[in-house]
Amino acid sequence: MHVLLAEDNNVNQRIFTKLFNKVGCSFAIVNNGREALDYLASPACPPPDIILMDIAMPVMSGFEATEIIRTRLPFTNNPKLQMTPIIALAAHILRGDGERLIQKGFTDALSKPVRWTHLTQILSQYFQYQPTPVGPGSPMLKMTPVWGPLPLRKFRGPRSRL
Repeated sequence: MHVLLAEDNNVNQRIFTKLFNKVGCSFAIVNNGREALDYLASPACPPPDIILMDIAMPVMSGFEATEIIRTRLPFTNNPKLQMTPIIALAAHILRGDGERLIQKGFTDALSKPVRWTHLTQILSQYFQYQPTPVGPGSPMLKMTPVWGPLPLRKFRGPRSRL
């Protein structure tokens, strides 16, 4: 899985870098919406499977960049890019904001500061399965996430009082 992160804050960029390395996905980081558009228009850059876009950036905001990606050429000619989820990154997300962000072209929203569990939930919701063989020469296929198995969750079942 390849992620494009559009984030202007250096601290947030370092946090995302650590989280992406922990997840094991490849990523590219740009500083504003204009750089994100330049990245997406460049044929030399790998196409992202998911875009994480800060909504408040200098030069060009995430709102403007997402609107351009969803409505203007050359981006509308690329069907893979039109199907790529764009996740809004915002410091404060209220209940009505989700619908407003979807109307602006975002697929989902993620509040900052980003937590490990929230990022893995978003990535697992939008990731693609990649078939891998179970054993050498085996015709059986096992479906695994692109970045590896999901982390185990703690057991929250009944507890003994002994």
